[in-house]
Amino acid sequence: MAAPKDTLGDYVRQVRESTQRYAQDLLAENEKLLALALTVHTEKTQLEEQVETLRTQLERHRAAERTLAEEMSDMESTRRELSSRYLDVEQSNTNLAHLYVASYGLHASLERDDVVRSIHEILVNLVGSEDFAIVDRASEGGPFTVTSSMGVSAERCARIRPDEGTIGDSLTRGVTYVRSLDGQGRGPEEPTACIPLTVGGRVYGGIVVFGLLPHKPQLEAVDRELFDLLATHAASALYCCELHARVKLQVGREAAQ
Repeated sequence: MAAPKDTLGDYVRQVRESTQRYAQDLLAENEKLLALALTVHTEKTQLEEQVETLRTQLERHRAAERTLAEEMSDMESTRRELSSRYLDVEQSNTNLAHLYVASYGLHASLERDDVVRSIHEILVNLVGSEDFAIVDRASEGGPFTVTSSMGVSAERCARIRPDEGTIGDSLTRGVTYVRSLDGQGRGPEEPTACIPLTVGGRVYGGIVVFGLLPHKPQLEAVDRELFDLLATHAASALYCCELHARVKLQVGREAAQ
């Protein structure tokens, strides 16, 4: 009867030992899992920190990109502004050259035909008109008459009333007239511009521009400068021609006596 008791004791011991080994293995495995969990948690924390760092860097890069884009936009605006200013300066230089050439041409001769030809060239090439007339006044207070024209028929010249309407008002007051862009109230004989030719406060004549060439829809700022030049230089040139003609006539009379 003693043998079965030993067998039962051995079995119990084996079970206990197996249970202990299982418990030890389970504890060891739990420790490994805990260590792994700590490692994963540490790596997760590090990854989160790296992601946050990368996010911060990305925001900085985006901010820098926006700043660069704004600077490039400002630079482009500055470039366009400088280009516009350069073109304005170039245009101003061109206009000044044209004004100089026009002024020189008006005073290059003392013959009336040459001066009138220069006025025609200025109106055609610089103002852009082939539809105009030049009127003169023989004596102070006397009537204005058409003495030269281009693109204006003799019949139309006969209908022009330099002493009436817009033209007469401009010439009487000695004030340059430029038609408004809307063209309201413009009749068939209404001018685009009227430039009194004045010397010493006296109106000797005038230039009446009726129309512009097809490629030029309206007058520009430089045209007003040309009108100012014509109002003084063309007037003084024609006046000098008149004085020169009188002197030549007087010299001829004296020589004939």
